[in-house]
Amino acid sequence: MRLLFATALLLCHAMNAWGDMTVNVSTTPGSASSPGTNYTISVPSVTQMVASKSAGQHVYLFIGLVHQPNASGLIPVGFVSQNSSGPGVTVTDYTVNPGNITAPPVNVNAAGSTSGMSIATDQGTVTVADTAAALGTLMPGDNVTVVAGVGSNPNEALANGILSGNTATVYAKPDIMRVTPTALSIGHTVGTTPCPQTVGTFDIYNLFTDGSTLEALPTIDNSNFRLEYATMLGSPDVTAVPFGAPSTVTVVFLCTAQPPQTATVTVKGSSLSSPSKQTKTVSVTVSRN
Repeated sequence: MRLLFATALLLCHAMNAWGDMTVNVSTTPGSASSPGTNYTISVPSVTQMVASKSAGQHVYLFIGLVHQPNASGLIPVGFVSQNSSGPGVTVTDYTVNPGNITAPPVNVNAAGSTSGMSIATDQGTVTVADTAAALGTLMPGDNVTVVAGVGSNPNEALANGILSGNTATVYAKPDIMRVTPTALSIGHTVGTTPCPQTVGTFDIYNLFTDGSTLEALPTIDNSNFRLEYATMLGSPDVTAVPFGAPSTVTVVFLCTAQPPQTATVTVKGSSLSSPSKQTKTVSVTVSRN
């Protein structure tokens, strides 16, 4: 959703914008009936938005658990709402298409579905409790984002909030690895360029701050290429990446088919000492000279 918000902010000049949205977050200890930490989230600009809204409209407040885009480029978002009875929150899973964020409404899952999307209406302060399970779904690269928007329904308000820049990321789960560069390309002249041909290399960096060893599994989706890298003893497909020293992966074009050829390298990172997992990709292109 960072990509979604970045795209949306480029469009906000066409709509009334309140500027960078301020979100204040405070915590209080939980209780026996509501374990964990209670979070109070306050958005001061909502008061102004409520005073300025037109008849028939409301100001909706959203808290989204924003996950990394899926293979189709869609962004899974878990919208947080208060439980209808008792303490705690409910997370309703939706899928947002960034390409739809150009004008209201946002199409999430089934068009027109608004159940469980917003956490508050016409109020800028909410307290959420018993959030451990919800926050436990966040993986490296995910974040918690707050949106406030005006509309006749939550879908419309969500689009207006994003397009107006009324968003703030209040927490981001740290990455556990970095892959660079994220694109490799080279030209190939059939009959002239030696085969196999090295397309290039990329490095995998370990971002664990506790000294854990990153275990990275690189795979490529085109059999006309192979990957070359140092592997772990006993794990022929996994490369061990200590903190502070990257592991280098070489992409080789095998010339078993003529160019142009494209591929995607998927790198899955994890550690035996942490439940965190993350996936990064590298695009590969061999063009015909």
